[in-house]
Amino acid sequence: MDEKAKLLAMEVETRDERGIPLKSSYPDLAAPVWLIYVSFTLMGLAFGQLLAWPIYLYLSDSRVDEKLKFLGGQGLGWLYVSAFLLKMGAAALNTVAAQWRKESRVNIPDQHVYKVFTPAGSPPLPYVMFETEGDLGRFNRAQRAVQNYLEYVPALGLYVVLAGYVFPRPVCVCTALYIVCRILMAVQYAQSATGRQKGFMLSQLSASVIEGLLLICAGKALQIEFAAAAP
Repeated sequence: MDEKAKLLAMEVETRDERGIPLKSSYPDLAAPVWLIYVSFTLMGLAFGQLLAWPIYLYLSDSRVDEKLKFLGGQGLGWLYVSAFLLKMGAAALNTVAAQWRKESRVNIPDQHVYKVFTPAGSPPLPYVMFETEGDLGRFNRAQRAVQNYLEYVPALGLYVVLAGYVFPRPVCVCTALYIVCRILMAVQYAQSATGRQKGFMLSQLSASVIEGLLLICAGKALQIEFAAAAP
């Protein structure tokens, strides 16, 4: 049996008769999926604050405080809070999807499961899933890396514009690091489904710093607004 045939045999052995994996790629942990996702979200927020505050305190000049005063004077802190809420909404929706990904045992890179409808009384055909082997499999995973990048760009792009207004240089550096990590993710993801993890996690750390800067903008602007409104 050649190498390609062996890989195909292994692929078949790890799936049921309709093509669904026998085991979820999620680790067997006692904690529910939502708790794992909430924990990672909180860790990202903490990491972002840990790096964002030194940037604000030690790498900023007078222009930063002038911009924050402008934001607070115009009541724009709420705009920054709104951007953060949109991001948290996406995180909540991803958590719901992750729960059912685990329950259904639909592993990455598959994003949907398609059913082939057959005549009444006919046995069901296997579900339509992503090809995972060979060049077609590598293409599917590389393409999935592109789509994943595009899924994150709207929220991150909003963060870049808002936080970048106050902290243009740090945000530019973090954005460049984010892109490099995403390219790394695409290259490694193309080779294997688990290869996505390193580049993805590093990119999220870069994004967390931008988020931390955005939250500083929101907090400072609201503080200035409330102080001005106080009797």
